[in-house]
Amino acid sequence: MIDSRRCDLISKATMPENLYRNINFWDPKLYLEKATPQFQLAALALKKYKFKGNEQILDIGCGPGNITAKLAQKVPQGKVIGIDPAKNMIAFAKDTYSKVKNVSFEDKNVLNFSYSQKFDLITSFSALHWVINQEAALARIYNHLAKHGMLMVVMIPQRKVEPMHDALISLERSEVWQSCFEKFIPPRYLAVSQESYQELLNKIGFQIDYFEAKETLVPFESIDDMAKWFESWSSHRLAVPAQLRRGFFYALSEEYLFLTQQRGTFDYNYATWEFVARISPHHRLFHYLSNKIRA
Repeated sequence: MIDSRRCDLISKATMPENLYRNINFWDPKLYLEKATPQFQLAALALKKYKFKGNEQILDIGCGPGNITAKLAQKVPQGKVIGIDPAKNMIAFAKDTYSKVKNVSFEDKNVLNFSYSQKFDLITSFSALHWVINQEAALARIYNHLAKHGMLMVVMIPQRKVEPMHDALISLERSEVWQSCFEKFIPPRYLAVSQESYQELLNKIGFQIDYFEAKETLVPFESIDDMAKWFESWSSHRLAVPAQLRRGFFYALSEEYLFLTQQRGTFDYNYATWEFVARISPHHRLFHYLSNKIRA
């Protein structure tokens, strides 16, 4: 019987050929079933927005499309577009929500998407932190925002002390799992301070309505539930053969609970940034005057 915890006993033929920052590590169905904390934080943020019902909305990093489809329900006279660079996520969303008439999904990246229209609301939930070139992304978002439009974001900052990161490093270097990660380079993750990020928003031309750094305690009923949640969003699932993933993410959960000194509880301390911004009226006036002078 194969030891299900040893990567080196699995044929390399079962491993993905390209482990270099591959964005298509997602399992859309698993993410839809298990990423409840992400969806709950998005829903809480959206409660602060007063929908008129006719908004034009762009949802960036729409994933499996469930939040995008809920946005479409809020705007029966409007239209919602969900974009995501992960082709399998977009294919899943198109198939799952094909009967929702005022929503569409497109395989596009936040760094190069382009539409002729402007949007009343641009959202991004649990996605924007995957983007390293934030200035280019925010500038493109800014250029697609209507005059009185709003940008609403929930994203995950990189903390100075991050037990999850330490747990992953520990497993990557362990004798049991290190052979899985010989070629693996995970997608790069945003590492910037809150102050620097707010300065960048202002530089682009945004006026910040509010910017909150939050920590949410996410309780799980069992270590298995925690492991499934980790698997639903961790890029490390790409490096681990399918038949070993349950063992890997169980071991990751054990290591995380050990590092956070938990006994009998299965809690995750989930750090997020939530902010709302819009085009600064001063910046808008500057562009207007600049255009008048050039004319």
